[in-house]
Amino acid sequence: MNRIRSPLRQRIDQLRVQLWYCWIRHRSQGATNYALEKRLLPEGFARGASGALSHRNRMAGYAQGKHVPRPDLVQRAEAAFPGSRAFLEHVYWQILDPGFDLTAHRATWLAGLGADVQRILFEPTQMATDRVAKRRKVTRMPLRQLENLGTFEALAASVLLLREAQAERNADRAFDCARSFWVVLLLVGSSIPF
Repeated sequence: MNRIRSPLRQRIDQLRVQLWYCWIRHRSQGATNYALEKRLLPEGFARGASGALSHRNRMAGYAQGKHVPRPDLVQRAEAAFPGSRAFLEHVYWQILDPGFDLTAHRATWLAGLGADVQRILFEPTQMATDRVAKRRKVTRMPLRQLENLGTFEALAASVLLLREAQAERNADRAFDCARSFWVVLLLVGSSIPF
């Protein structure tokens, strides 16, 4: 069944696939599209009548973000280049997409963020014998901590906080979250090795 995706969802998919591909290319130490395809999709190569080896040139499509890779390719790429799946399947891409309902997905998204971000967004409290995490109030302090963290996880948290502020119609907090997002984005962009 072919699902019709919104133009925004198509753009998000394009960006996440391009980031996935860049990670693979970086981890392969700059292997060509041909070499990557030969390694990850060897079944796509065949010999023609003249004996020449031909292939579908699918990696070029992934480089441009034209296709979302199938799960078996994602699994092969993860085995060959650890960490690639994390870029492709990160909760950031869902948080970024307004087509995903904030209220329905918030708990899953928060659970999908790394431990460093969890320590910033939640404050541990004691309740009887159990330790229960309670959300911190969004002020400049946790935003600054996310900025100082400067990771892809912090970027995802910044977008989530921005969406929450917008849903609550809190313009001042939304502005602070947006400003913090840009700081984290600049830091992440400058730290990605590719």
